[in-house]
Amino acid sequence: MEQIDDFTDSVISGLETARIKTGMTTQELIQRSGLRRSTYFRKMRGTTDFTTSDIDALAKALGLDPILLLIEAGSDKPQDPIDWASLPEDTRKELALSGMFGFAANDNPDKEAEKRLDAGD
Repeated sequence: MEQIDDFTDSVISGLETARIKTGMTTQELIQRSGLRRSTYFRKMRGTTDFTTSDIDALAKALGLDPILLLIEAGSDKPQDPIDWASLPEDTRKELALSGMFGFAANDNPDKEAEKRLDAGD
């Protein structure tokens, strides 16, 4: 079995810590996330890699912002959880559009308008 890298280990730890804090059972998390049971356990053991969809589903099932989960997992030092909603709007937009968190653009309220423009509506 491959050794789990530090980042993946931090993501797994963050998910498990959040699950315990919420008092949610593993089975409840699996059901709420929509992941298959076997998929969940393979990812939590580090046997298979997470996709962004997996992280999104698990984080949202736990009531977490998936972007913040990844930011915290990527941090070199422990820190208090970042409250994405408390960040100034300009900062959230900058992060969403910077490419550093490219998938955060999905939370951009202007995203639907952009899609309509791209579709010619």
